[in-house]
Amino acid sequence: MYHSDYLTIRLAVTLLRESFTLLGKNAVPLSRGHLIFFIDLPFFIYIALKFTPVRNWLRGIDSRIRHGVFIAAGLILAAAYFVSAMKTPLSAQMKVHRKADFIYTYGTLIFQVYNLFDSYNLQDQISPIGPVISGGNSDKKRSYILIQVEALDANVINVLNRNRPVTPFLRKLRNRSVCYPYTMVFHKGGGTSDAEVSIINSRETMDDQVAINLAVDYPNSVANKLKRHNYTTYAFHGNSGQYYNRFQAFKFMGFDEFFDFYRMGLREKGWGAPDGDVFDYVLATLKKQKGPFFYYIITMSSHGPYHSVPQYYKPARPFKGVSAMERKYLTSISYVDQQLERFVRAVRSISDCYIIIYGDHPDLYVPAEQQSFQRSLTLHDGIAYKFVPLYILTPDNSRYLEKRLCASFLDIAPTILQTSGCSFSIKTYGKNLLRYPLANDTVPYMGGSFNRRELHGMIADTARKNTKKKSGAH
Repeated sequence: MYHSDYLTIRLAVTLLRESFTLLGKNAVPLSRGHLIFFIDLPFFIYIALKFTPVRNWLRGIDSRIRHGVFIAAGLILAAAYFVSAMKTPLSAQMKVHRKADFIYTYGTLIFQVYNLFDSYNLQDQISPIGPVISGGNSDKKRSYILIQVEALDANVINVLNRNRPVTPFLRKLRNRSVCYPYTMVFHKGGGTSDAEVSIINSRETMDDQVAINLAVDYPNSVANKLKRHNYTTYAFHGNSGQYYNRFQAFKFMGFDEFFDFYRMGLREKGWGAPDGDVFDYVLATLKKQKGPFFYYIITMSSHGPYHSVPQYYKPARPFKGVSAMERKYLTSISYVDQQLERFVRAVRSISDCYIIIYGDHPDLYVPAEQQSFQRSLTLHDGIAYKFVPLYILTPDNSRYLEKRLCASFLDIAPTILQTSGCSFSIKTYGKNLLRYPLANDTVPYMGGSFNRRELHGMIADTARKNTKKKSGAH
């Protein structure tokens, strides 16, 4: 399984570089379930030690039997290819919401072969879809800072540590901003990077491709559209820009510069530069900024398995009564919350820009049996739906707390463009989050769709389950 979905050979090859980075950073969570990978190791060792006798034994088998085995294997592969070529009946089943049924019916071999031979135009997979939204010019051009927080679970905002919030700043911000406590994310074949692709382009990402690794045009990119109106478009990240090919991808999406921790001249502590150091660099850049701007910040400190922050931050009230992994997660989120508060206050003293804060995905590292609160992830018909909080701080300090409907990552780009004061046109199923309350329309996801109220009901149940959990973290 890969992010609650099925890992394909095509996707595994695409993610080789990122996989080796994860291994090098000791960022691959291990569990007893991984022992399945070694199930045939004894057989392999036996073959290696007994190679000559085994080879002689194989040679002793009647040639007709050997040929029969090869022919049978060939027929199986031919049948798999034939099945994969039956686009009309099987492509319908290969809609992602039926993927589990497809594998159950045809098996993993047919599934993998189908995936390898399934041809589609990659540009089409990231091309804009949805109705056209457009707007005109105004004299005032607005600026934006987007802060994408690593592993910011929607339900962690409600967690208490000995009767005090783990995230006091974000908890207060719910009533001091335009807040959508549950925002559906698109976290699929590209993992974390799917957040950037879906937000910047207001487009659902792909199931078995890393969209950000594709050298394609992004005609729907909000950065490209703002750049045409003389915006400065910068991205900042505490990780290496080589990871997920962000250097190249952000250039295609219309960013003037992508500042990773090397380009910012920051020192890596654990995995990546601390968020506080990245925020300081952004503040120094902001003080020199002239004209409208669009800054996209991707935090790193709270990346699983949460080894980094405990190296340089100790919470004032240590977390007790929780597992070691849970403690590291809560410690990391506590640090990020402090740094966000400091950064937002500093930005407010410099600029009247919009500030949009959201998670990239919920916590995915702490094993379920070690969790002290229910994560903002729910399964429906075998599909994982993931949610994060979203806060919009407006120049006029608008306040609104949505209690019945979900937002989605598709909504962020149209919200920016419709408040920017720039002429624009964008294809999207997203809505302007500042025209509240939203209509209860549908959000497309993995071949299906739910209306916003249904999505909210699905994930709100996880928050209610938290009241039934008892631990020292509450």
